Amino acid sequence: MVICGWHRTGTTSLHVALQRLGYQVHGFDRALALEQMYGKLGHIWRAAARAEAFRDFPWSLLYREFDQRYPGSRFILTVRDAEGWIASYKRHDDNHRGAEYHRWLYGLSTPDGNEQAFIRTYLAHNAAVQQHFHERPEQLLTVNVFEGSGWDELCGFLDKPVPTSPFPNEKSAVL
Repeated sequence: MVICGWHRTGTTSLHVALQRLGYQVHGFDRALALEQMYGKLGHIWRAAARAEAFRDFPWSLLYREFDQRYPGSRFILTVRDAEGWIASYKRHDDNHRGAEYHRWLYGLSTPDGNEQAFIRTYLAHNAAVQQHFHERPEQLLTVNVFEGSGWDELCGFLDKPVPTSPFPNEKSAVL
């Protein structure tokens, strides 16, 4: 299962939720993300063999490849409103300004003054994921944890019993 939502969209909360449901989750991996940037996927697929679910980079960009390599897999697209996303990204980016991987993703090293370009990239990714699964909606769950998506949607999609504990509200850094 791949959480193919963009960073800063509730992927950490979903990571924790999947762990609580018993899944082994592989999160953000800078080394693998950099390898993906250079077109080297061998280590990525070896790492993929050691988990059941994946979130953040490089995984979120590989939904097409996962879909082809693992037919019938499930995918979760985490979303949030674009203005909330860019505001969160800008706060988070203070620690990552100029990162090579972000220049690769956005074509720009900083969101400052480039907010609309970053938002276009974010929205284009979401649209591409939804289009990819358009004819197979049973394989894609779209959730917005900022607007209340939680256990009911996730457990219904995965055919798992709904936990009695509250849905996780995790922040990987500044939300």
